[in-house]
Amino acid sequence: MDFENLALRLSPAEIADIAGVHPTTARRWKRTHHAPTWASRLLALHIGGALPTTCPTWAHWKITGSYLIDPAGIEYSAGQVMSLWAVEQLKRDLERRHRAPVQYLLDM
Repeated sequence: MDFENLALRLSPAEIADIAGVHPTTARRWKRTHHAPTWASRLLALHIGGALPTTCPTWAHWKITGSYLIDPAGIEYSAGQVMSLWAVEQLKRDLERRHRAPVQYLLDM
């Protein structure tokens, strides 16, 4: 989404608040329909939830409210994302136990 389309939805005061710039800067961006790429990405995140990245791995992921949403539309809460390390650790532990069942019994 280009800056012009993003800026139509917001007032200069809102743009200034979101981007952390002086209101005069936001008014200039809106008047000229041009802003730095980082500002356009930040506004896209704020308005539509689009992640501010050019990395293809994150294409079509977005943030809406308090959820990270994958391209299939599955929502993940912050708690679910933060618990991924525990799931990976459990997976590694189970794989280790599967490879060495006798040692697992001795560790008990």
